[in-house]
Amino acid sequence: MKKRALNLVFLFLVMSLFGCYQSKTLDSYQITHLTIATPGPKNHSYSTAGALSQIFNKKSEFYKLKLAVDPSISQDESLENLSKGQVQFALLKSDKQHEAYKGLGKWKRKGAQPKLRAIFSLYDNPLTLVASSRARIAEFSDLKNKKIALGSKASASIQHVQNTLEALNFTKEDYRSFYFKEKDLSGKLQDEIVDAFFLLDSHPSKYFPSPDAYGRNQYKILSFDELELDKMVESYPFFTKLTLPKDFYPSLSNNSDIETLSIKTSLITSTETPNHIVYSLTKEIFENLNDLRSKSEVTLNLEVKELFKGLTIPLHPGALMYFKEKGLIDQIDRKLLPEGQKQEVTTVSKI
Repeated sequence: MKKRALNLVFLFLVMSLFGCYQSKTLDSYQITHLTIATPGPKNHSYSTAGALSQIFNKKSEFYKLKLAVDPSISQDESLENLSKGQVQFALLKSDKQHEAYKGLGKWKRKGAQPKLRAIFSLYDNPLTLVASSRARIAEFSDLKNKKIALGSKASASIQHVQNTLEALNFTKEDYRSFYFKEKDLSGKLQDEIVDAFFLLDSHPSKYFPSPDAYGRNQYKILSFDELELDKMVESYPFFTKLTLPKDFYPSLSNNSDIETLSIKTSLITSTETPNHIVYSLTKEIFENLNDLRSKSEVTLNLEVKELFKGLTIPLHPGALMYFKEKGLIDQIDRKLLPEGQKQEVTTVSKI
């Protein structure tokens, strides 16, 4: 009887130890859930964030990390959630990142967000001026006394359009301003309510005139000249130069490629996100760019050299580690390497 009792005690101890070991083993293999915030869900940033998640999650078991998309109401809300640590990543335009990092615009009251960090750029949001051939607008100087739709009053792009016109030496008295939602712009142009409209949107854009609805050769996108582009890029660091192929939109009558401005949408994070997580995400996306191109139409022509353009906040050390490994560090503007991280790039060799 005594021997049987001792055996039961021994068995209990063995099972207890095994249970503890099993619990620790299971805990060590738990998957950490991560989130990308993006305005959505019916836009290119949301679909691109979904593509990034799909690509990375193919290795979720390997990394013990899983990525999901969180549709926010706006870019500002996405930035708020990132700054509060409620999400780990965000897919946002560079102008918004610049404002938050520097404490400009809406962030004057809330304060600068110096912990924001970039990972890489993904696609362009060109600033385009679409003009009707009937209005005889061949260049920007022809806009004087014309009827111009600047966009929706609620749109974040209004200020960029006004800054552009000001940089081109226009005053508000030089043209007639109209404000319409993006979905109504082409119709207002067709009905001759306006002579031209500005649009800041990722391409291909659903807001451009359709040849089926409006006929061909009635509209064109105006090109900036080199001096105009240089002036804007120097004045506003979130702008980059962009060339749109003349046949990008078959419904338009452009006879040559279009030189215009663009604001990049890029993937960002914060200094609170561990290096190994950012490194892993950067590695998987870079090594699967063809997969990304096939899943997101706005990244169809994405090249490695474009991934560092238009960034307005410092790069995350985890991303820099990967870029150094791939020999890409020389392609990165030194302004994106903040003090304290330049040395880190050269000394950290492994996660």
